[in-house]
Amino acid sequence: MVTDTEYLIRIGTWADIPRLSEIERDAAKRFGGIKGYEFCADGAIRDEHEFQRGLDDGCLLVGETGAGTIAGFALLWRVDGNAHLTELNVERRHQGRGLGRLLASASETWARAYFDHTAPARSPTRPPPEYDLVGGRVGERAGADSVRTENA
Repeated sequence: MVTDTEYLIRIGTWADIPRLSEIERDAAKRFGGIKGYEFCADGAIRDEHEFQRGLDDGCLLVGETGAGTIAGFALLWRVDGNAHLTELNVERRHQGRGLGRLLASASETWARAYFDHTAPARSPTRPPPEYDLVGGRVGERAGADSVRTENA
């Protein structure tokens, strides 16, 4: 049985962007009650052009639930010849379950693959289809047995 705590990390697409904007807005609301960070709750979110930059010359990773619903994302840009993690958000109801760590780990793996200046030249924006992003092949599910969650 596929559960809501099982996640798949994949390369994002243009069609994902409207959902990513919803997730960013939802995740920002967590800051509403934190003194000094209230501005984050209602501040500006990434526009479609910023996501497009990740698609064109960076990387957009999305985390889906076992049911196929996008629950989080990581947006990476190239900045001065290096990878820059521009945005990482997880929908509030999925926070604390390991999805953010999976996205961060996949982001680091992507960055190392494309910005390791000692490695042979690679495609500027996309890993090979079989490239291992999260301890398995792209498109494999990472479930509760492969993601440690911590109780707060």
